Amino acid sequence: MPKLFHAPSQLFDAALGGVLTGIAAYLSVRFLMRYFEGHGKLASFGVYCVLAGIFFFGWFMMHPQPV
Repeated sequence: MPKLFHAPSQLFDAALGGVLTGIAAYLSVRFLMRYFEGHGKLASFGVYCVLAGIFFFGWFMMHPQPV
């Protein structure tokens, strides 16, 4: 972060990227919450999250990252 203050153009790019990412995340969550609540599929999304979590937990246990 301190390096960004020495290059104002990079600081602007980082701030703009952060703002746009925040807006995209908000809109995505808003859309998904309305979709799943309106179609009664929130339970299926929960099952998907649990299965994805188990899969990726196993994946990272089998493929440890070097430190």
